[in-house]
Amino acid sequence: EQIGNNGIVDSWVSGDEPHTIIGIVPNHRYRLTEETSPKGFVRMVNSIDFEMDVNGKVTTYDIGTDNEITDLNGTDYHLLVTNAPTKTIFSKTSAVSGEEIEGAHLKVCTKESYDAAKAATGDGNNCESFVIPYSGEKVEWVSETGKSHIVSALPADDYYLVETIAPEGYAKQTNSAFFVVKTD
Repeated sequence: EQIGNNGIVDSWVSGDEPHTIIGIVPNHRYRLTEETSPKGFVRMVNSIDFEMDVNGKVTTYDIGTDNEITDLNGTDYHLLVTNAPTKTIFSKTSAVSGEEIEGAHLKVCTKESYDAAKAATGDGNNCESFVIPYSGEKVEWVSETGKSHIVSALPADDYYLVETIAPEGYAKQTNSAFFVVKTD
C-alpha cells in the first residue's frame, strides 16, 4: 500500500515461490502488511515501510520510529520477509525433584481428536497424534533427562498433551493436559 495514497498496489497469498510486485515507483515509500500468517507461524506483528531506489536497493523502515530496519534491507529488487514458526516447549518433570526425566512417551492431539476418541472409546487418550502440516511429522516423542522438547510450527488451536507410557518407576499420568497455542 503506498503511504498517503491508501491505494493497494498489490495483494497476494504467499506460496513456495517469491512474489513479484509490478508497479513499484522508485524512491516512493510503500507499506507491507501481513493480514494472516501461515498456520503454525507467527504473524508479522508490525507492518513495515519500504522504498526501492532506481538500482533495486530496498530499504525498510520501522513505522513507529521511522528508523531503518537494516536486517530486512534487500538488493537486486528483492525484499525477503520471513515468518518465524511458533515454538511450543514441553517438559516432563518429576513431582518430587522438579527435574526433567527420561522415558515418558508423549503425544499431542487436537481437542477435536481427543473428544472424538473419548466419544468412541471412552478414553480421550486414544486420540490420534497431531501431524505438523509442513513437515508431515507426528507430534510424539520420548522425554529425555534434563531436556525440554520443542515442537515447531504447531498451528494455533486447542490441544491435549497425552502420556502414553510412563517412565520406569513412575505412575502413568492419566489426566491429559489441555493447552492452547495462540497465533502469537
